[in-house]
Amino acid sequence: GEERKKQGIHYTPEPIARALAVGGILPRLERRGRDRGLMGLSRDTLLRVYAGDRTALDPHVAEQLLEELRDLKILDPAVGSGSLLVACLEVLLAIEKGLKKTIGEDLQKGSLAWAKSARHFITECLYGVDISVEAVDVARLRLWLVLAVGESRPAALPDLGYNLRVG
Repeated sequence: GEERKKQGIHYTPEPIARALAVGGILPRLERRGRDRGLMGLSRDTLLRVYAGDRTALDPHVAEQLLEELRDLKILDPAVGSGSLLVACLEVLLAIEKGLKKTIGEDLQKGSLAWAKSARHFITECLYGVDISVEAVDVARLRLWLVLAVGESRPAALPDLGYNLRVG
């Protein structure tokens, strides 16, 4: 306890990590969509997409928003064990699932499409830094476990040396 306190190590409970992820990703996605000229975007609309409501958006808007979603970059500057990045991954996947549902596609956990999306978000969108080598290793492991557990036929794990760093 005292050593953790000295090093500034704090555990982020899952509900708080999820609330931070939703509270950070949805407004950013809304801004990016509006900057792109997409009409009908609001936090409420995006919450409906996140919840899986296929009627929340026009399919054309959903396709464009999917591009914006897959282009997001998220950094946790004190990644620790990766709780926030795992929560962000889950939120990104839930939003993608809602957007794909709107355009008539499916994204079921364990499917090839799910694995491809999860790998994309992990390798292209999520980044973290921590002063602790052990913490960065745990964060990598947690993201790898999400992939390994979610894939029906696990493939080679991606190199996350660029995404998660000691610093």
